Amino acid sequence: QREAFDSTSKRKLFICSRRTGKSHEEASEMVAHCLKEPETIRIGDETVRKPHGAMYVGMTIQKAANIMWSAILEAIETCKTKPSHIDNSSYTIEWPNGNFIQLAGNSTKAEREKIRGAEFDLAIIDEMQSQTGLQYLMDSILLPIIEPRRGTVIISGTGPLARGGYWDEAIQNVQGTWEIYHKSIYDNLTIQNPDEILEGVLVKNGWDKTNITFRREWLAETAWDENLLIYPKLTFYDEIPSEFKPVYAYIGLDLGWRDNSAF
Repeated sequence: QREAFDSTSKRKLFICSRRTGKSHEEASEMVAHCLKEPETIRIGDETVRKPHGAMYVGMTIQKAANIMWSAILEAIETCKTKPSHIDNSSYTIEWPNGNFIQLAGNSTKAEREKIRGAEFDLAIIDEMQSQTGLQYLMDSILLPIIEPRRGTVIISGTGPLARGGYWDEAIQNVQGTWEIYHKSIYDNLTIQNPDEILEGVLVKNGWDKTNITFRREWLAETAWDENLLIYPKLTFYDEIPSEFKPVYAYIGLDLGWRDNSAF
């Protein structure tokens, strides 16, 4: 937590198992962000004042609140800071200087579009392994808000459910964009008996240590669930092998009717 909190990187990635304390770290990041003085920009003879804003995006706004709201309120109490307004229904917190924290959801396109109206310079997207529309959320909504403010983006979650996709590619960090923190329950110094806890998880669920869910959720490993794929056995090539001599190529496209994610 301290290592990530002290980092000045503008792009942080947390791939963490359960019980690593990342929610408290992210809550601390947001509260500390709002304790800074608003940004002032001199334009000719006038000064433009821009408050700092922190946006936390969960799968839904209710799930975001379940994970983060109490952690944020605890961080506020610890810092002995005094917000001017706390709204427990819209999950927004404002300070007298205009700085704010806001929780948002990402279960539908309509929820994503609501984020466009805010101006903030810290964005945290949690539960990345289960989020939908990530490429659109990042490229079309969050980054156009963050980049002009030279802001910070934090993305976090357990390992990806299946290979490919935004989260899997971010973890691979081919472009070197992200400062990565890869932690498991063993890195939580407040837990004195991690082996005993993990053994209890295995017994309770009837798993062994090779179980994909156990490896992903409790050990923070990248363990794809191949059962999620329609065709689980795939071979990838960088170049077309010489023995493949296609004469015709047939491409079918189904845009779906009721399900806007059908493809």
